[in-house]
Amino acid sequence: GGSINVLGEGTSATTNLQQGLGKAWINFNGSGTIATRDSFNISGNTDNGSGTYTPAYTNNFNNNDYAFNLTCCNFSSGNSTYVHHFWLGSDLLTTEQTQVGTLYVSSTSGGGAAADSDLIMVQFHGDLA
Repeated sequence: GGSINVLGEGTSATTNLQQGLGKAWINFNGSGTIATRDSFNISGNTDNGSGTYTPAYTNNFNNNDYAFNLTCCNFSSGNSTYVHHFWLGSDLLTTEQTQVGTLYVSSTSGGGAAADSDLIMVQFHGDLA
């Protein structure tokens, strides 16, 4: 347990392994009654309405300067003219939780609306408290 530096391939540069590890992640069904398939360092997940979710951390982050990425898709829609995107309210990234959302954006009109997704995967990276 501590900081471990790893030598890079073909160079003398090192990477800090502790800093490079994912600190939390969640894979869940966001359609209908939301259900977590699997997760790490996630204590719960709240459904805030159409296409909006708030995963909460078991162990909080040190500050709100951490990074995250979200991937989602909707297998049940069967409509290829829509693409899923995500959004995040600027004040919704805290040390205890992050509110994320999914929406449909029409590939023909460009319009978008919040929408539930069958498969949502979110990863979080940063310094834990």
